[in-house]
Amino acid sequence: METRTFQAKLKALISQRNVLALGVIALSLAVIQLSFAVRNKEERVVVIPTTGPSFWVEKSRASQQYLQVIGVFLSDLLLTRTPADISWKNDQVLGHAHPRFYNALKKALSEEKETLLQAQSSFVFETTRSYPLENSLQFVVEGNQKTYVAKTGGGGSLVQSQKIKYILSFCCEEGRLYLNHISQEKI
Repeated sequence: METRTFQAKLKALISQRNVLALGVIALSLAVIQLSFAVRNKEERVVVIPTTGPSFWVEKSRASQQYLQVIGVFLSDLLLTRTPADISWKNDQVLGHAHPRFYNALKKALSEEKETLLQAQSSFVFETTRSYPLENSLQFVVEGNQKTYVAKTGGGGSLVQSQKIKYILSFCCEEGRLYLNHISQEKI
């Protein structure tokens, strides 16, 4: 009698062990699958500023809104310039330049600064259209580039006006957009 009770309890313990072992195996497989899914997934950070649209950034991608915001900011710094603010604007632009592009951009900006200071001229860019190209991480600005030269009596006279299209190219590294190329085309 005792052996039958003992065997019945032993069978119940074995079945419980098998159910628990099956549960542990299923959970282990789920953990392995989730670890592979998380390993291949990029973290997305959503930024909600106090003004303007919200945007998101991943390790190697950025939203169209972020590209728009940084493109408008940098295009304003690069395209509307006066002798009084050119040094500050150059520093701001260089802070957003990719390390590979930094030296070439610094050289071009310093040459433009010298030309601007010697001629006592100012650049005003009137944007007619601007849009981001999200897939290629580019921002396009089209408009009229006007150059004014200071007169001795005060004010300035318009020397040149031309329609130009600027393309700012970016790369996204570690969730940050870096300026890595600037090109211009006459329209």
